[in-house]
Amino acid sequence: MSEPPAQSIFSGLNLVITAIAVVIAGATIWIQQYYAQKTLDRDGMMKVFELLSNEKSKLHRRRIYQAFCSDKFNSDGKLLDNSFLEDVEYIRTVFGEIGHLVKNKYVPKKAFLNAYSGVIIKSWKTVQKNIDRERGLRKTKNYMEDFEWLYNEATKHWKKKNSDSPEPEPCNDTTKEIMK
Repeated sequence: MSEPPAQSIFSGLNLVITAIAVVIAGATIWIQQYYAQKTLDRDGMMKVFELLSNEKSKLHRRRIYQAFCSDKFNSDGKLLDNSFLEDVEYIRTVFGEIGHLVKNKYVPKKAFLNAYSGVIIKSWKTVQKNIDRERGLRKTKNYMEDFEWLYNEATKHWKKKNSDSPEPEPCNDTTKEIMK
C-alpha cells in the first residue's frame, strides 16, 4: 500500500525543511567560527603592535643596529660591549616569542609580515651570529629556532612583495640617521 498523497507531500516537505535547517545551522557555525578567528587575529596583531611599536622596543632595535654597525660584535658573534647585552637579549626573546605565535597561527602571518618583514630581516641580521654562538655554547640547534623561522618567512615575503628592492640591511643611511 502506498501513502496517501497528502501524507507523501508532508513527508517531502519535512525532508526539505530539515535540509534547509541543516544548511542554515552549518552556515551559522561557519560564520561564528570565521568571526571568532577574525577576533583572534585582531587580538594577536594588537599584542604584536604593543610589543614592537612601543618606545622601549624601538630603542632596543636602534641600539642593536648601532651595536652591529659599530662592530660591537666580533666575527664569531660575541658581544664585545656589554652595555648592549639587554638590547640583544630583548630582541632575541621578543622575536623568538613572536615567531612562535606566528608559526602556531596565533598571529596572522601575512598581516604580520606585511607590517614587519623589514624589521624582522634587519633584526635577525644583527643577532644571527650571536644566536649561532649561543647555539654552540648551549649545544643545541633549537635555540631561537622560531626567530629563525620568522626570518626565513620574512625573507620569502619580502622577495615576493618587493622583488625590485634589495633586502633591508641594518647598516644603511636610514639607520645611520636614526642613530644620530
